[in-house]
Amino acid sequence: MVFIYLTQYGPVLAGITIAVLWRLIRRERNPLTGRTTVIFAILAALLGVLSELLAKSINVSFTWPIDVFAPVRGWSMDMRFIAPLITGIVGLVLLAFPVHRRLGDGSAELSRRTPLTFIRGWWLIPPTLVLALILTATLAAGAASERDEITGDYTNYTVHLGGENSIGTSIYGWYFSVPALVLMALVLLVAAVDIVLISRPALQKDAVRDSAVRHTRTRNVLAAVTATFLMHLATILSSLYGTSSMRGMFSSSIGTVHTWTPFAALGPTLLGAAYVVGACGVALWASIALSAIPARTMPPHTRRS
Repeated sequence: MVFIYLTQYGPVLAGITIAVLWRLIRRERNPLTGRTTVIFAILAALLGVLSELLAKSINVSFTWPIDVFAPVRGWSMDMRFIAPLITGIVGLVLLAFPVHRRLGDGSAELSRRTPLTFIRGWWLIPPTLVLALILTATLAAGAASERDEITGDYTNYTVHLGGENSIGTSIYGWYFSVPALVLMALVLLVAAVDIVLISRPALQKDAVRDSAVRHTRTRNVLAAVTATFLMHLATILSSLYGTSSMRGMFSSSIGTVHTWTPFAALGPTLLGAAYVVGACGVALWASIALSAIPARTMPPHTRRS
């Protein structure tokens, strides 16, 4: 029982802890300002964290005295791959607010602003790497998937043992991955719109402060994209762990033969990676809310004469 709760809720608690500790060690120099900006950032972060908590609760509710999520467990299993992506899209929509009109205060700007003005180059590396990992896992699992004879969907994985003997289970095949790829493209599209909406309006009178806030908002958008992809990747890795754990046995002339999948040895690695990746995704969602907390300012020292 403890192991079940640890594997399900552990990444969420670990992610929140990581975000808080990182916030204490590295204080936000450019916190979000403005009530609307702060509220929508917190709402987006809560959506990301609470949706993951809900997914984990659905998984473990069978251990509760009353299984309140029993009616939706089957549906949640079908939605588990796209749910993090849908959550990410909604979160990115929230991060677009407030949307300001392109009206300035009459002051001239010396340099032209572009969607990349408030982005630091290395901020694009994490989402790109996670996207590459997702595509690699998607192509590998899709190529290994086979058509289900009943539904016609590419969700089966079969190990042929020779003759009429074989073992099979489900896998993250094309039936699951193609809709996810479409939603991932939509995530990137919404993020691009967010960045344009943040960068295009004219700077306010306090241009330095306004630029700093826009840097933070842009960073939060990219953090949400990375968190969304990480949560999706964690679900893929967890599914592949389940596929790798398939075991079978059959009788032969030499006795009972036990068999397993070719990548069974990767099972513990896949499970551990899913745990770490999920925790990092939750940490990024939580960091968006924490970006609204200003850093403490040290009072100036007075020199005694």
